[in-house]
Amino acid sequence: MFVRTTLFASVLLLVSSVSAVADTLEDEANQLIDTALTSSLSMELVTSLTTEIGPRLAGSEAEQRARDWAVRKLSNMGFSNVHVEDFDMPGWERGQISIQVGAPYAQPL
Repeated sequence: MFVRTTLFASVLLLVSSVSAVADTLEDEANQLIDTALTSSLSMELVTSLTTEIGPRLAGSEAEQRARDWAVRKLSNMGFSNVHVEDFDMPGWERGQISIQVGAPYAQPL
């Protein structure tokens, strides 16, 4: 009888602990959702990136500026272990181009 009572008490304690942890996690998740829906931080970050850095092709100088911008912003926001990892990325930059219509009359575009 003692073993059965001890086992029942242990299971009851475990279930109540799991329930308390689940409630805490749900409260934290709801708080994060509320913050995400009411904060303007995401728009501020997008505006900052697009106005301060502008368009950025992979491997371009603008992409390097965007990378530096991201490291600076995330570090200032308090994120830890913010760093850049090197990897190969083929890049492309448009050079000069000329196009001409050939018919019915030749003319440049």
